[in-house]
Amino acid sequence: ARAQPPESDRTSTPRLAPRSRILVVDDETSVRGVIRQVLEMGGHHVQDAESAEAAVEQLREGFEPELVLLDRSMPGWPIRRAISELRAHAADAPIVFFTGQSVPDDEAELVDGVLHKPMSIEELHYAIARWLRRR
Repeated sequence: ARAQPPESDRTSTPRLAPRSRILVVDDETSVRGVIRQVLEMGGHHVQDAESAEAAVEQLREGFEPELVLLDRSMPGWPIRRAISELRAHAADAPIVFFTGQSVPDDEAELVDGVLHKPMSIEELHYAIARWLRRR
């Protein structure tokens, strides 16, 4: 019989703080839907927006996210303005690029982190948990 690995070495979906508020900003409906479903299965309260403009409108209406997942390339505002507007309305929330593209250093410096698509459900849960713990 093989010995069980220590608890910390086992691969499993982590239990995350329930009801963490996450804002997912991505222009692709299918991506938003999948990410929303995965995060809600992890116990989070998720709102999504198809653009930075729509996300800022949700923030103006009172949504207070604890984390913002932001696609890097979307129609609408240039990325620097998108980040600036999101920070102005959600100052306490880390903003993390969730992108399939490489991110230039000068843009990476504007956000709190970069997650690269595609990633597994487990990788996404762990990444989200890390960002929420840093708050």
